[in-house]
Amino acid sequence: MNKELDWPRIAHLMKIGFVAALMVLAGDMLLGWGMQTKEIIL
Repeated sequence: MNKELDWPRIAHLMKIGFVAALMVLAGDMLLGWGMQTKEIIL
């Protein structure tokens, strides 16, 4: 295996991961993450 890191590929994958994390956070907010009443959740 090559000992030199492929920094452009690593940076691209980190950007994809960051965007995916933001999408998950937005989905959690829309579905009611942190709701006070838990009876609504099935």
